[in-house]
Amino acid sequence: MGEIDVLVVGSGAAGMLAAVVAAEAGQKTVMVTKGQAARSGATATITGDCCVDGRTCVELLGLKADHRDTQDAFFEDTVAGGKYLNDQHLVEAMVSEIGPIVKRMRDSGLRIGDPIRAPGHRTARGVWISGMELMQTLRKLMIKLDVKVREEFFATDLLLNDGAVAGIAGIDQRTGDVVALRAKAVVLATSNREYNVTWESLPADQLPHSDHRFECTRQELRDWANRIARQHAETGTDQRGLRFSRGRCFQRG
Repeated sequence: MGEIDVLVVGSGAAGMLAAVVAAEAGQKTVMVTKGQAARSGATATITGDCCVDGRTCVELLGLKADHRDTQDAFFEDTVAGGKYLNDQHLVEAMVSEIGPIVKRMRDSGLRIGDPIRAPGHRTARGVWISGMELMQTLRKLMIKLDVKVREEFFATDLLLNDGAVAGIAGIDQRTGDVVALRAKAVVLATSNREYNVTWESLPADQLPHSDHRFECTRQELRDWANRIARQHAETGTDQRGLRFSRGRCFQRG
């Protein structure tokens, strides 16, 4: 694949959108997935809602919603729903940026429907979307932007160079070969099982869906990084750059 600027691990909506944004910034972008892009993963199982504040629903998306509902109210409900464990900077970014993202997806062909009221929200904010259609929409954008995809690639290790991430290693599940991919930047767009602990109906450390069996906890991720560091003692690792946050999971089983 030659020199890679941005390597994205994971092909759910987060990974695909990250790949689109990187490619639009002029970066040579590659995405790897253990399954098949736009046809597998947790996002494909979703038929539900993507929350946007009421005013943005009305003014930006042209949907039927409560125009009195604001981004501030959406922020408050999200932080309270996350039992104040959320990274509030990330919550602020989400409530302010999600409307334009949904509009862009709609303009790119995604069908959306009037919002419904989801648990934890004081009013209807849940804009209806199909997870499979969202993935197909993002896949078309990736093709347009010439994002390369390596399917059925199981990432197992991070490659380090002087303590900095320099790519990944993994197994090509089609051939059985162990492969190393070097990149200037790596985006880990994979799930964190601990997000589920804020759902009272879901026991801690349980997965909300059977397809989520590859999710990890923060400690499991730290243990994995430390294991790789021990195997490559000449380089070591620095976890101060790792950012972990907890909030309300957007998927329900």
